[in-house]
Amino acid sequence: MRFLILLLAGVILSGPAVAQTKKTTAKPPARPTAGQPYVLGTKQLPGEFGKIGQEYTIGVNNPINITLRSAAYLVDRVFLDTIGEGKITWFPAAGKKFLRLDLIIKNSDPRQRETGAGLAFTVVDANDENRQSHLVLNARNGAEMRTGLKPGQAVEVFTLLEVPSEGEVPKLIVQREDGAAVVRYDLRGKAAPLPNWAGEGANARDRIDGVRDALHPAHHFDIGLRGLEWSKEVPDGDPPVEGERVLIAHLTFRAATGGVGLNFATFLTTVKTADGEEIVRDAPGGTGGFLTEKRNDSYAATPEKGEIIRTRVFFRLKEGNEGAAPKTLTIKDEASQRTFRFEISDQDWFSIRDCVRDLRTGQAIVQP
Repeated sequence: MRFLILLLAGVILSGPAVAQTKKTTAKPPARPTAGQPYVLGTKQLPGEFGKIGQEYTIGVNNPINITLRSAAYLVDRVFLDTIGEGKITWFPAAGKKFLRLDLIIKNSDPRQRETGAGLAFTVVDANDENRQSHLVLNARNGAEMRTGLKPGQAVEVFTLLEVPSEGEVPKLIVQREDGAAVVRYDLRGKAAPLPNWAGEGANARDRIDGVRDALHPAHHFDIGLRGLEWSKEVPDGDPPVEGERVLIAHLTFRAATGGVGLNFATFLTTVKTADGEEIVRDAPGGTGGFLTEKRNDSYAATPEKGEIIRTRVFFRLKEGNEGAAPKTLTIKDEASQRTFRFEISDQDWFSIRDCVRDLRTGQAIVQP
């Protein structure tokens, strides 16, 4: 009897203990239908793959229609009128280029809608890094969109993203609201290539090959080399040093924006000789400015927008040595760190003539 009581007690006590230690097996994730990839991890944002030229509606609480018209790579200045910073000039720094996206945004809702608020443009660049822009700019004047769209109203806009100078941008994601569906674009082979002077395909040059009769775009100024001359006199008034000769470079600058000073801190000009020596331009009279075209006076001023300034810089080179012959002249834009290199071994350089065309557009330059 005692044994039977102990046995019953053991059965009663073992019941809860067994229930507490019982393991539950997690259900495996449901597999997708046949033919679909099976991948564990964070889910991709909902959306669809877009086509250039196709209209899409994005957003739920504040929907808007978008049409990506085109994409293009640029190495050029762009004038913006932004809400936060006001009017600015944007130019890609060395090692970078612009990806410009042109779109149409349209309000297909019966109520007035905000234009750019909430729009996010995210690209995955050639280095597999994400870069994002929230800028929505009027294609007509570069002004950031400040007003809403009336029902049925459409407007042409663009945005800019600064991306690495090397390689294509393969992916673009356009989003209106967090958590809402997005539109993804495959941009490989679809963005317009850089112009020949700025690069090849999607690969931008940090050093631009200079062209004899043209103005080249830098950040705040267009620059050009008009010619060279040898001088027996040193323009700063110092007596010449035996064994030296003076090379004078005639430069042209055109102010793209106005309000920016033009002086030796704006551009650095160097000459490289046949034996590889780099010679930095001299400062006239220790003033640190350019020389004016007609007199040995220094020039350091703030030209107005569109104003053309003709200046000179000079270099002290050794004479009587083939290795000391000048081979290239390089002008470095300190604002963007981009450079423009001119081959100057051709004797034709030793005649002074005006820059007559714009390198970007090929259009003639109106001379004052």
